[in-house]
Amino acid sequence: MLHDLSGEDRVILLDAKCQELSALEKWDHVWPVYDPERAAWMDSVLVDFLRVARMREDCFGPRHFRLLVHFRANHRENLELVCRLLPHVRDCVLAIDELALFLPPGALGPAVTSVLISGRHEGIRLAGTAQRPSLVNITARSAAQRLSIFRMIEAGDVDAVKNLLPADLRDAVPQLPS
Repeated sequence: MLHDLSGEDRVILLDAKCQELSALEKWDHVWPVYDPERAAWMDSVLVDFLRVARMREDCFGPRHFRLLVHFRANHRENLELVCRLLPHVRDCVLAIDELALFLPPGALGPAVTSVLISGRHEGIRLAGTAQRPSLVNITARSAAQRLSIFRMIEAGDVDAVKNLLPADLRDAVPQLPS
């Protein structure tokens, strides 16, 4: 996914593992801490970063940023909070590593739903990775503008992706080598 983001100027990348990407160079890194009792972050590192980016943009015009946000737990809740901020950021890519952790099947929060359904109007684009597409919320899968599909052998994953393909490709899926 990092290769797909190389041409993007304004990126917020959500990381669920906090290890592999923590040494990524030329990215700003923040580690917000979520408080489940308050349903809020215990610190303001992410909000402060985006506030400064917005102030610079207001003063100097569009600014480039590459922000890597590391979350150890509470992925769904953290995504909801991030999506509340995105309409104020505008014109950026929200990239999510391990979509199934942030966007599992079932109900989504209102801010996440809004970004998935109408984020394009604010210039918000979504990119993500998932090893198991069947474990990603259907609204998120349907909102994808581009899919990169790799080897899948689980029938549920094949069906989840097959339904997103044009009819002529859908019919060819069973004949593809595994």
